[in-house]
Amino acid sequence: MFKLFIPIISILFALSSCDSSNQYDIHVANKTENDLRISYKSMKDRRGPIEETIVLKKNESRVIISTTNIESAQFNNGPTSAQCYQAAEYVQAYMHDTIPSSIKWCSDPIKFQIVDIGQAEFLIDYTSEDFKTDD
Repeated sequence: MFKLFIPIISILFALSSCDSSNQYDIHVANKTENDLRISYKSMKDRRGPIEETIVLKKNESRVIISTTNIESAQFNNGPTSAQCYQAAEYVQAYMHDTIPSSIKWCSDPIKFQIVDIGQAEFLIDYTSEDFKTDD
């Protein structure tokens, strides 16, 4: 009986010391009538650390960041929106190069959805309403 007990304890110990990891994609969509300038930075992108600016044409959508594995707490139940700052340091959109979007990275307007075990995506739909000025 004792010989069976030691392997079981070893397996349980090994499993309890494993951390899980998650991967995230960040999608942006331009639902305005203008081109948008999108700036973003991630230390966990599959291509390595990136800091880029792209032009997103009207009605265009694109995955701008696709992360490597991001470690999470032990016995994690899967991807969580709380890991947004690990997926990207910032994502910011500008209309006419000077008018910033009111959508801030990791804020409520950003949709979060789990797509598979250990995989999720952040979805940002930019509309004209997000670029209102007080002028």
